[in-house]
Amino acid sequence: MGESDLADPTAWKRWFDFFMIYNAASDGNKFIEGSKFVGDDKAGVATLQFFDNLRKEKALLAENVTDPFETGVSVFSDLGPWTFNTWADKYPEMKFGETFALSAPPVPDDVKTDHPKTFADTKGLVIYASAPKEKQQAAMDFIKWVYSDPKHDAQWFEKTNLPPARDDLTKNDAFKPILDKNPALKMYADYVPYAVPPMDNAKYNDLQTMIGQNGLNPVVRGEKDPQTGWNDMKQAIEGALK
Repeated sequence: MGESDLADPTAWKRWFDFFMIYNAASDGNKFIEGSKFVGDDKAGVATLQFFDNLRKEKALLAENVTDPFETGVSVFSDLGPWTFNTWADKYPEMKFGETFALSAPPVPDDVKTDHPKTFADTKGLVIYASAPKEKQQAAMDFIKWVYSDPKHDAQWFEKTNLPPARDDLTKNDAFKPILDKNPALKMYADYVPYAVPPMDNAKYNDLQTMIGQNGLNPVVRGEKDPQTGWNDMKQAIEGALK
């Protein structure tokens, strides 16, 4: 895992390191609900401890390397389903079950390993209030039409490799041909019901930046112990939520 990303406070990077591990460690704790911090202290410290352990074992990549997993420099990496389209063009030798395997996020010893929770990267739809009422209604009618037929979701899935937010992806016949053709996507499809969306707060960008600045970044640099990192991060977030 690349330390350069882990040491970067950019908000969205926490979706792919902190939250992925934290969601698994906390069994899907919400972290922030509305304007209240509800994070799981034990899971939070365990998450930072995991990264600190990797640091101590020198298991973090401490330099910028292009595609370290694909080139064999690192032995594991976090992957999204969008990775496979890139690999098809750039690294055709990457074959599921032959040159790479997929695994759910690791969990602490006292957390169940059956379908651990993971992170879901959500996308939203916006209808502008300033638009004429008939255009707002037309947009809503179109959205209803799109979501009225699983074939539309299947078209999305086939074009993007991104599983739609449906709990029936591995059971609905509309998606079977896609998953049969792309077995690596089956695990992602299977985990959609166990995926946790990011925090529902308008200040999420600032709040997620604090996770890095006050907690994860100094821990992976060896400047704070996990408990101190969690305490400082929690205090900063609670202050920003007031």
